[in-house]
This record gives sequence, structure tokens and C-alpha cells, in this order.
Amino acid sequence: MLLVFLANAGLVSVATITGTVLYLPIALLVVTLAIILSRRLVWWLSAVLFGHIVLFLQRTTDISVSEAVFGIVSYGYLGAYFIDRIIVRRETLFSAPGDRPLALFFLLAVASAIPAVLFGNDPGLWARELLVLAGFLLSFPLREACTTAGGKRVVLVTFAMLAGVMAVRNIVEYSERIREIHYAWEIVSGRQTAGEPLFMAMVVWAAASLGISTQVRSRAILLSVFVLFSFSLAATFSRGYWLGTFLALFVVFLFLTKPERVRMAGILSLVCLGGIVLAWLMLGDRFGAVAAIVFGRLLSAGLALEDLSFLTRLEESKAVLAQIAANPVMGYGLGADFAYYSPLRGVTYTNAYVHNAYLWLWFKLGLAGLAVFLALYIGKIKAAINAFRRTGQNRPLAITAVALLIGMMIISFTSPQFYARDSVMIIALCWAVLSAEEEEESGQSSS
Repeated sequence: MLLVFLANAGLVSVATITGTVLYLPIALLVVTLAIILSRRLVWWLSAVLFGHIVLFLQRTTDISVSEAVFGIVSYGYLGAYFIDRIIVRRETLFSAPGDRPLALFFLLAVASAIPAVLFGNDPGLWARELLVLAGFLLSFPLREACTTAGGKRVVLVTFAMLAGVMAVRNIVEYSERIREIHYAWEIVSGRQTAGEPLFMAMVVWAAASLGISTQVRSRAILLSVFVLFSFSLAATFSRGYWLGTFLALFVVFLFLTKPERVRMAGILSLVCLGGIVLAWLMLGDRFGAVAAIVFGRLLSAGLALEDLSFLTRLEESKAVLAQIAANPVMGYGLGADFAYYSPLRGVTYTNAYVHNAYLWLWFKLGLAGLAVFLALYIGKIKAAINAFRRTGQNRPLAITAVALLIGMMIISFTSPQFYARDSVMIIALCWAVLSAEEEEESGQSSS
């Protein structure tokens, strides 16, 4: 409380001197809440997770005030966490497989400042890309929070709330646009692409839980969750996430027992059939056109060489590979950009964004950065395999986490999951959940 008093006293002094007394109550409230939250790990983590909605709803490339506040609060807390655990408490954070490679990976990202300076990269872009990668470090405090049942509940409910808000927002906006369409192609043009990884995560979790759960009430809730987020994911018309979700569901199917597989397949088949009937009743004469577009877009993933979007990404990858070939070991540092020709637009772009996440890592952080990241990523998955055959209420969560990690590895060939903010958050959460499960299982076996 002394710290709260001193911080507020300082704000009063600054406000009086600068003449910004009008904003003083808001500033006092923010500082007080921030300091109070900082004393409770789970609650500030909850605030950071839900605060990502500021980034997801950001429609411009400029840094807004809300985005700046989120960055200061989230990364300020992250820094305070490591200072407290490492320097003050002198704790060892490297307790799970992949922890040391994760620390090494982040150090390599920071060290990329050297090639970034040599190649004249934009310092602002370097800092922004580093902050995105810093999101992986959230796995450490998230793991600590998830070691208790209450902490895990708060974290997961917060994530579900975030995904739910994004789903409702997308459905509302898409519904408004669908009423105004005059041509079939506008069904795709009105799609809402924000939040695909969130929807994918909730769909996979709901499906895994449906296969394992035997309670009628739980199944009813899980069915509602599955339908809501399946519709939200469908409205994105993102083929990569559709295929990634199917793959993740297949992974879930593999790790279930035979009775659980039958249960999951039966329930999801009935849900899909019911969804088709409901869509037919709601769309009426437009059902055939909508169905043709949905299935046509899904099947078009198999005709990639005829798709302009894929050809554009292919040209993008060729340009990046040419840059990598000239400097494969060191890389060009975060913030580096490249030029490529876009068949979709018919112009040459200069961009720092690469749709292939593996090439992005290699291009920015060199061969060492790519190798270390893959080592830590695969290491986390391998370490969690032993938890699949465990019984108990946490088994659906462990299976979901690994299924999502595997699915994201595939999606990252065409849609970058390793440096998109929402995907980074989900990956960090999956790592945390799996590591917490490993620690819990180790504690039970030792006792």
C-alpha cells in the first residue's frame, strides 16, 4: 500500500506542475489497479490475456493509445515477473523441457539487433517484432498460474471469454454484411478474419471434451461452444485454418480411446447434419449458392497452382529464399524487409511480412534461430505425449494443447503462427498447460 501511496503522490505532483489535473482521476485509478494486480499473478495474467482484444480489434498499422497502454502494462508486468523470480527470489525457471531453448531463442532475437544495424533495418519495426516474440515468454508465468486448479480456471475462462467476445463480434458484423449482399461472391468478400486461431482452439477443445465427457449437462454446454466457434471459424473463409482445424481434430481423434472416438464422431456428425439443416432453413433459396462457395473454397486448397493467392505467396517465398541463400547463417535481423512481385495485384511489394513462418524465422534470425525454435517447439510436444493416456479431468486439455501445436506447425507454411500475436498467445498457453501437467504428474508420482 505504501507503493500505491507514493505512486499516486507522484502523479498528483506531475499533474499539478503540467496542468493535466483533468486526467488525474483516471491516472490514479490505472496506477492503483496496476499495482494491486501486480501482487496477484493470476489476475494480472488474466488482464494481459483479455487485453489482447485491443490488438485484435486494431484495424490500422499505427500504434493507438490503447495499444500503447496494453504494451506498457503487459510487457511491464512480464519484466517485473522475471526480475522478481530471478533476481529477488533467485528461483530456477528452467523446470520443463524446452525452457532453455526458449530462453536461448529470445536471446538470439535480441542479438538480431547486430545484423539489423548492419543492414539498416527500421529500429521501430525491429522493436515491434521483438515484442511479438516476447509473447512466448508468457509461458513461464502462465505455467506458474496453471499449477493450481484455481489459477488454471481463471486463465482458461479468461481465454474463453476473449474468444467468445471475438466470435460474437465477428458474427454480428458478418450478419450485417450478409444482409446487404447482391452477388454470391460477396459472401466471401464480407468474411471476418480476426480471431481465427482463437476459434480454432475453442473448436478443438470442445471436440476433445465431447469425446471424453460423459455428463449430459457438460455435453450440452460443449455442443453450444462447438457450434458457436465452428460458425465463427466458417465465417472467416480461411482455408488454412479450416484445414489446420481438421488436422488438429484428427490428432485429437488419434489420442482418444476407441469408445471416446465413437462418441466424438457420432456427436460431431449429428451436429454437422443439424447445422446443414438449420442453414438450409435459414438461407432458403440461397443455400445452394452458399454451400457451393464454401465447398468450392475448401476444395480449392487442393488446386493451389491455379490460385492467385497461393501463387503470390509462392513468389513471396522465392524472394525470401533468394535472400536467405545470400546470408543463410546470420540472417538479416528483425525488422528486415524484401521485395517480391505479386501476381494477385500485378505490382512489386516491399514487405517485412512472410506468410511462411519457417522462412520468416530463417530470414530474420538465421539458421540458429530457426533450429533453436524448432527444437524447443518439438521438444514441448514430445514431452507431453506421456500425458495422453492419463485419466482425469485435465486429459482433454492436454490433448487439445498438443493437437493445436501440431496443427499450427502445418498452418505456418502458408499462414504465420510463430509471430502472429493471437497465435503466439495460444502457443504460450499450450506450452504452459502442458508443462503444468507434467509438473503435477511428477509431483503425484514422487509422493
